[in-house]
Amino acid sequence: MEENKYDFNDVFFQQASRLAKIGSWELDVVNDKIYWSTMVHELHETNPKTFIPNLETALSFYRNDYQSIVSEIILKSIETGAAFDFEAVIVTKKKKERWIRAIGNIEMIHGKCRRIYGSFQDIHSSKLLALQMREILESISDAFYAVDKNWKFTYFNKEAENLLLKKADDVLGKNIWELFPESTDTIIRKIYQKVARSKKKESFEYCYPGDGKWYEINAYPSQGGISAYFKNIDERKQVAEQLDKAYQEKIKAMIYQFTL
Repeated sequence: MEENKYDFNDVFFQQASRLAKIGSWELDVVNDKIYWSTMVHELHETNPKTFIPNLETALSFYRNDYQSIVSEIILKSIETGAAFDFEAVIVTKKKKERWIRAIGNIEMIHGKCRRIYGSFQDIHSSKLLALQMREILESISDAFYAVDKNWKFTYFNKEAENLLLKKADDVLGKNIWELFPESTDTIIRKIYQKVARSKKKESFEYCYPGDGKWYEINAYPSQGGISAYFKNIDERKQVAEQLDKAYQEKIKAMIYQFTL
């Protein structure tokens, strides 16, 4: 019964690995030997019966623009014992490019790295989809940003940079209310919280205290947080105010004429 249990666990693990396209690997630093699981060989399109990788050949699979980056990560891990987790592009044996995610853990003995082991995953489809979505979001004329359930920025497009005068690199991973404290005690926070809680879209106009400008905002629920499309409507507001002022002046003139 116990043997059957282990057989089942082994089969289950293999099926889960195949579905997730995750394989395992191990580097014997002392003897410069690498072990790749069957899935890792599949991702590289190599034959596990005839191809025996070492550190040099394993690194050679990375696309030219990633080879020095990955080499530096591996060397730093060997020297310091720091674990790593990165995404990169490999070129398979059959010359196909593939996005992968590599995770490595370090085994240190008496201050020296003896072994690196971890996982290797095919993320090609999801990465391409993410890149395509980024291109779409960058191409739209409206400003756009997204925050997660902890109100930290996960996306910030070029038009958002232009309107809010902040670079994406400076906001990603940071809390929206800490970066824009002028909005903390205004209606926008209440509306965003309502959208995240109710899972329903809200459209509204908002005057941002930070710059005194008016924005039209469409907020949508997104994975516990919100996504927002917005644009500056100062010109529209000014025209509306001018029309209203002209209308009021006309009414006053008509009343004045009537009282003569």
